[in-house]
Amino acid sequence: ASAIFLGMLWSSAGILTLFIAGIHDSAWYFVAGAIVMVVGTTVGGMLQIRNTRFENREDYLEWRDKHVAS
Repeated sequence: ASAIFLGMLWSSAGILTLFIAGIHDSAWYFVAGAIVMVVGTTVGGMLQIRNTRFENREDYLEWRDKHVAS
């Protein structure tokens, strides 16, 4: 949830800055930028959570092999 909030916050700040600066690009540019920011931040947060679950790669591989086999 915090990763989604962070992505939305940065997207909003970026779009607001572009409107204030008076940049007149296509609307799809702003929408695509916001979507990429939210999705990228969320996926990055999910990957970070997954990586911190295990102390090292061997622990992860052991966990994966145990759960894939079942």
